[in-house]
Formats: sequence, C-alpha cells, structure tokens
Amino acid sequence: MSSAAKKTASRASKPAVAAAPAPLAVSAPAITAGPVSGGAHGAIHNPHATHDRPEEVMRSLIQRHLVSTLARHPSSATPRDWWVATVLALRDSIHERMIDTQAVHNAQNVRRIYYFSLEYLMGRLFGNNLTATGLYETARAALASLGQDFESIRESEVDMGLGNGGLGRLAACFLDSLATLDYPALGYGIYYEFGLFKQSFVNGHQVESPDNWMIFGDPWEIVRPEYAQEVQLYGRVENVFDDRGNYRPRWVGTKTILGVPHDIPIAGFGTTTVNLLRLWASKATDDFDLAAFNSGGYVDAVREKAIGETVSKVLYPNDKTENGKELRLVQQYFFVSCSLRDI
Repeated sequence: MSSAAKKTASRASKPAVAAAPAPLAVSAPAITAGPVSGGAHGAIHNPHATHDRPEEVMRSLIQRHLVSTLARHPSSATPRDWWVATVLALRDSIHERMIDTQAVHNAQNVRRIYYFSLEYLMGRLFGNNLTATGLYETARAALASLGQDFESIRESEVDMGLGNGGLGRLAACFLDSLATLDYPALGYGIYYEFGLFKQSFVNGHQVESPDNWMIFGDPWEIVRPEYAQEVQLYGRVENVFDDRGNYRPRWVGTKTILGVPHDIPIAGFGTTTVNLLRLWASKATDDFDLAAFNSGGYVDAVREKAIGETVSKVLYPNDKTENGKELRLVQQYFFVSCSLRDI
C-alpha cells in the first residue's frame, strides 16, 4: 500500500462523532410468529413445533432454503449450495435481532457512532456469525444429520474483498467490538468489486491479479435501493446574482452518479445487538444509450455505465498517474457524500 493510501485510509477510519454514546442493551427478541427467532444464547424456537431441538429446527431451515430459495435438490447440491442455504438459515435469526436492535435504538432516539473507513477486512463471516450467535454447534449438528461435512462447506466461503491491510482489519474489529459492547453504531465504506488481489510468481517476479469475490453474489448483503443517494461530480461554478443583487454562486454542468447501499449485519458476541455496515456501490444514472447502440456505437452505448461503476471498482487505485489521483479523490468524496446524506 502506498504512503498516500495509508494516510487517506487513516484519516477516513476515524469515528464521525467526538463522544461515544453509552452502551445500550437490547433485550432478546420475543417472536411469537414465524419459523425462527434468536434468543440471547442463540437458541432457535419454532412456535409450530415447540418440542423440536434447535438442531432439528436449523436442519429444517437449511432444507427449506435449499429447495425454496436455491431451487436445488439435496442429491445434486454442491458444497457452496449447502453453505448458502446455511447462511440464509442463520440470517433468519440475525435479521430478527437486527430489526429488534433498530427498533430499540429508534424508540429511545439514541446517539449513534458513525465509523468511516475506506476499507474493511472482514474475513469470512460464516464461522464468526455462528460463534457470535451461539449457533456454531447447532449448525454443525444440523449439517451432520443431513450427511454434510461442516468443514468442507465452511471452506466454500470466500473472503469479502473490502480491504487488504491492517487498517481494514482494525476497522472490522472495531465494528465487532461496538456490537458486542451494545453500542449503537453504523459503519460506512465502499462496496468494492476488487478490494483484494491474488498473488503469483512468474519468472521470479510477483504478479498481482484481481480477486473477483462477488462474481457469484454474496448471501450476507442486503441491498437497499430505497436509500440510494445521488452525488454530483465535476462541473463549474457560475457567478450569478439574485433579483436583490445578492451573490449566489451556482454549481452547474455536473455529472451525477448514484450510490446504492449494501448492508452487512454485524452481530455482537454473546448479545442480541446487531449493528450494520453500510457500503456504497457506485452506479450510473443513465446505464444505456439506446440511440448510440442503434447507430452502431456499442461501446459508447455503455460508456456512462462503465464510468459510473469505476468509482467503486478497485480499492486504492494506483495513484502514480493523474487519473489515479483523481479517482482516489472521487472515491473519498463519493463515499463521504453518500454517508453524510444518509445520516
């Protein structure tokens, strides 16, 4: 990582509040309907089968998601299919806790910690979330009863490509700690398509290649298009005066890109508190130019889409060129602007 990148990330990794609010405990969710709810110790309760053991309920949830959500027969399901189905079963409990957490925070009008960072080295959330919710052994037993090897399924998960250094790992640990200590907190960052890279050696030299971690999607994320933010870039300032002769500068000729939030639940360990990490993906407001396409300009037809998505494409783009320096500045402005508007 270049020195400029470290300085940039260091500045962006500081909380956006001067004083932290007091921790706020969230009571265990009391779910009276629905297939699953999470208790303070990770127990799963099925109101329609009150005598079922937790692993039996987890097993039924995994089977349901495998068939209903993924449309896979158990005999033809791959280890990744089993992993996704188990993640979705676990998400049922985490999402209920998240909704209860947000309800308590909103009802008490709490102060929140807003943590800004250009990177988050989250690692693999499967084992972490199972441990935090107390469902690790429950999931292991449920998968074993289905004839599946827990460790091989666990290895199907790939690391989230949202960071690649110590600052990113520190940011991820802060979010874990805040949730575990019951602090109302929300992390903000960028939803990078290529945040990590693969390393290999060719003729004695290190060669880096992109790690497309989201090529098959990520079951942990929750896309929130209703909270998308528009960000203005470039343009110029016109010096104008109103009808009373007062100076009114006007920003015109801008380009607009869209910031679409992707939420990652952060479950606290040994508590029912679930906070959020909100990551912004850049999108073009005009994805496709039909007139350019019909006239044979196939590349020009998707030019705006490519430009709009470049902002959240790569973590720490090379800043040895002027274009690279400009892109870094745009990335910082984009994610800070989206986040402040969201707050």
